[in-house]
Amino acid sequence: GSKSRRELPEGAVATLKAWLLSPEHFTHPYPTPQDQVMLMQKTGIDKKQLKNWFTNARRRIWKPMLKKQLEQGKLATTGAGGGV
Repeated sequence: GSKSRRELPEGAVATLKAWLLSPEHFTHPYPTPQDQVMLMQKTGIDKKQLKNWFTNARRRIWKPMLKKQLEQGKLATTGAGGGV
């Protein structure tokens, strides 16, 4: 991507990525209204930017990671693993 249009502040991306990739959200990376408010306050971006970022991030970051984890058998959907 071109570096000229970095819409989001540097810290905002880190915050959003951390949310997206955290174990409790990774399996369902769709922020609730409460999550959205919290993330907007933390990052200083508006709802439209937040929605856009998640739409892109799910495609660019989350899908490939999910695929990789499924291939490696990391995400055991059977619940047989020693979970939390």
